[in-house]
Amino acid sequence: MLNRTCTADNCGKPQVARRLCNTHYHFARRHGLLSTHKPFRETQIESPMVRFMALVDQNGLAPREKPWLGNCWLWTGRIERNGYTQFRVGGKAGKDVSSHRWIYEQTEGPIPDGLEIDHLCFVRHCVNPKHLEPVTHAENIRRSLHHRIKVG
Repeated sequence: MLNRTCTADNCGKPQVARRLCNTHYHFARRHGLLSTHKPFRETQIESPMVRFMALVDQNGLAPREKPWLGNCWLWTGRIERNGYTQFRVGGKAGKDVSSHRWIYEQTEGPIPDGLEIDHLCFVRHCVNPKHLEPVTHAENIRRSLHHRIKVG
């Protein structure tokens, strides 16, 4: 299981937002920074790719069944209940997009019409572009069912 505890000095409470617990997150919003974090205003002027990669842990494990893919890049930002991740683009007035779709489009190009992104590693919060492949919905379901039957 992933260690989802606050990154503030020796806190240990569960993460809520920006890798911080509720207490440290609200402190940082109110005062603009923590000793281990950049001021929020400074991070808002960075490019979307810099902000994105600041929320990625590139030291995940390689998939057991497909080690040649390399390590998973684990998203440490917002993770929905279904396991998929969200990334805000366009500032406060912007919109939330799926992190894995956003990084695929930034590194590989547009996702062809009628296709969706499949995680080859079966880790929903992995954003490594090498682990993502555009496939039809039917193929995505087929792979998912095959993985559940074989592994689960």
